[in-house]
Amino acid sequence: MATTESFEFEYVGGRCKLTSDLEPISLLKGDIVVAETYKRMKQQRKQHMEEARELQKRKKRAKERQLLTDFLEKHGFDSSDVNATGGSKKTKCFGLIPSFQRPLHQACKEKNVEVIFLLLQYGADPMCKDSRGYTAYDHVESFAERKRMNMLHETFRARGDLLSLV
Repeated sequence: MATTESFEFEYVGGRCKLTSDLEPISLLKGDIVVAETYKRMKQQRKQHMEEARELQKRKKRAKERQLLTDFLEKHGFDSSDVNATGGSKKTKCFGLIPSFQRPLHQACKEKNVEVIFLLLQYGADPMCKDSRGYTAYDHVESFAERKRMNMLHETFRARGDLLSLV
């Protein structure tokens, strides 16, 4: 039995039987044209599947980006900066000193895991402080959640997978 890439040729009674992942194809001995055509069709099918996967990935990214911008706009942040200050415009100290927060702080307060993941993926820094001097870690209740958030942040930075909103 001779093997050529993902096809197997088996000679039976003067005929060549080509088998593949999908179905067996019977050929006359030496008729490789059909095999090449079949191989080209399989490559085209593979390319089409890759294009479909890429399209799904782009749609997913667009949906995630929309979710993130909706969250930022809902809470009064600049929708192009995941480390922006803003949010609710409360004041403290008799109304003299304005307070601010950051998107990651707000997501941690709301325990919105999906938005926390997206903010970290888009480059939000969990060590940035709000007007009260708290980091995003201070708004997370359990040690395991803090550790996971730190691991995600470091992983995205190390791999260079940080995305851009613009």
